[in-house]
Amino acid sequence: MATGKRVAVLGAGAWGTALAAAACRQSDVMLWARRQAAIGQMQLQGVNQDYLPDIALPQALRYTADLAQALAHVTEAPEPGLIVLGTPMAGLAQICGQIQQWLGTQRSVAGLVWTCKGLTAEGGQLPHELIAQTLKDSQALETGVLSGPSFAREVALGLPVALTIASD
Repeated sequence: MATGKRVAVLGAGAWGTALAAAACRQSDVMLWARRQAAIGQMQLQGVNQDYLPDIALPQALRYTADLAQALAHVTEAPEPGLIVLGTPMAGLAQICGQIQQWLGTQRSVAGLVWTCKGLTAEGGQLPHELIAQTLKDSQALETGVLSGPSFAREVALGLPVALTIASD
């Protein structure tokens, strides 16, 4: 297992799984999925059959369907870790609300990065606006967006890609 900071990747689609696999090379990573069946399949087969079926996942990658366990992985470590939101825009408000509740109990993280694009169905908010509104009580929280150009498959395979992170 890598000795770097802890990372929790929330969302086990292609992009979340790829980022978790890539982060495993330098960090202690836990990948969270809503569905226990998806977690069980990845643990058993070592691949994400639904999104990256022909790419072996690192043996050091940890998996959970328990959001509290994933958040504790980064908030209860010796050094606060990083949360990567690999969820689609449609799930962003709900997951941010759950993170706010968790952090509201005097826990902290080094930062939070999201990967989704688009607008909310109600209100037309961009991801950074939704995150600022939902996590407003966590004002000290460093946030940013991670974007390509790249493809999840390339990231998961460890191929050279270009990624950009932006933050205020």
